[in-house]
Amino acid sequence: MSVKNVIFLFLFIASGCAVSKKKFSIVEGTPELRGTSLSKLVIASNITARDFDIVKAEIELFDNGSGRKLLGSLKYRAPGEYLISLRHRSGLEAARIFITADTVMVNDRISRNLYIGSSEYILNKFGIGTTLIPLIFGDYLISMKDAETVRDCRSGISEIQGYIGDREIWYFLDCKIGKVSSVTVSDRIGRDAVRLNFSEYRKSGNYFYPGKITLEDVGGMSRINIVIGSLEFRDSKKLEFIPGKNYEKIILK
Repeated sequence: MSVKNVIFLFLFIASGCAVSKKKFSIVEGTPELRGTSLSKLVIASNITARDFDIVKAEIELFDNGSGRKLLGSLKYRAPGEYLISLRHRSGLEAARIFITADTVMVNDRISRNLYIGSSEYILNKFGIGTTLIPLIFGDYLISMKDAETVRDCRSGISEIQGYIGDREIWYFLDCKIGKVSSVTVSDRIGRDAVRLNFSEYRKSGNYFYPGKITLEDVGGMSRINIVIGSLEFRDSKKLEFIPGKNYEKIILK
C-alpha cells in the first residue's frame, strides 16, 4: 500500500485535520499509564466519537522530489460521515468530497467531473477501507482484532499490534499523554507500509488532537505534511453533498 496508491484517499481526510491554536494548549506530561488503563484513556479521547467541523489546515504534498501546497476544511458527523473541501492557495476550490461507510463521491471542480465509488472500490484500489479513516486523526480503532500489547510503556512508549481485515496495524502510544504518537499500516507480512506520525498534541477537556501530522510511504519518496489550523466541536445538522450541475458522472469500478 504505497503512498502513491493511497495519497488521494489520505489527502481527502488529512487536508481537514485541524485544531484551534487559540482554544487548545500543548498537552503536558502526566504519570505514565500502562496496559488496560492506557488503552481506555486513548479510546476515550478519540475525536471521531463526536461531531466536529475543521475550519482550516495547510497541506504540503511531496512525491518523487516535487511538491505542492493546498488548503483544506472538513465537516465530520459521527459515526462516520465526512465532507471535505480542498482548495488551491489562491482560494479556488479544487474538489469537494463526501465519504460515508459505503460510498465516496467527489466533485472535481476543475474538470467538472463527478466521481462515484463504493467502499469496496476504496478498499480494492487503495488497500484501506473507510473504517480506517479515523487513523488520520490519531484515533485508536476499537474494532481492531487480535490486539496484543507487544511493549508496555518501555521508554514511555506502549506498542500494540492488531488487524483490520487484511491490514496489519502497529500503534505506538505515548504513555504520558495517552495518545498515539505514530501508527504503521501494512499488509499482514509487513509490505507496502504507510506510517503516520503525530506531534504537538493539544487538549480540550478529555480530547487530545495532533497539531502536526505526517503521512509517509515507508522506504518510498512520497510524504504529506499537515499543519493544524482550527477545529470546533458542534452538534449540527446532517451533512449534505450537492453534486455539481451538468458535471460528467464517472462510476469508479
